[in-house]
Amino acid sequence: MKETLNRAEVLPDTSISQERLISNINQFSARFGIKASIEDVLDRTAFVFSGGEALREALDEVSGPVRRVQRALSGTGVSVIKSQYSFPNSGKFDDCRSWAFDQVGLSIYGRGRHANILLKDDLRGLRWIPSPKIGSVALYFSLPVYADKLLTAKNPVEHWGIVRDASEGIIVDSKWGSEHVFRHPVERVPTAYGNGAMFFEKTAEGV
Repeated sequence: MKETLNRAEVLPDTSISQERLISNINQFSARFGIKASIEDVLDRTAFVFSGGEALREALDEVSGPVRRVQRALSGTGVSVIKSQYSFPNSGKFDDCRSWAFDQVGLSIYGRGRHANILLKDDLRGLRWIPSPKIGSVALYFSLPVYADKLLTAKNPVEHWGIVRDASEGIIVDSKWGSEHVFRHPVERVPTAYGNGAMFFEKTAEGV
């Protein structure tokens, strides 16, 4: 599977129903004690995850050389796909949002000062979609969401990634920390990245 999307490529509509995705996630991650559900968040539906503390806390500690990390990840369904990433047009960045935006051709500049705060309105250049498809942007956050404090740090976006497959479960590529890019089921992330996810597609404004 390609690590970087061809930005001129027309991606197929690969989304399937939320109900089927939730059923598959619960089947695939039952052995880790993870349970997924759909909840309404800010007039949208979001994928919400609970349980799996042992796995997710172990993922919090993942760091170091790739070979050591790969050994630690054995049996988790999570793998390293790139140990470092140099952005071709913007220099080197060490955060998940810069990496994810670059994958779909969105500039990190001009996103607005609230680009890392969960908003009720779509971020410029991104439009919420109910079910993910290949190439959509995954936005992670923590519940509860405070509807009366939308423009504050009370509602931070905890993590960003890119959907690589949504034909059965949801597979995401995302940059963890300053070194590695991981491929992982959407629900198998460190606890620091929250317990909810929404999905967005790039609009004409983001081109």
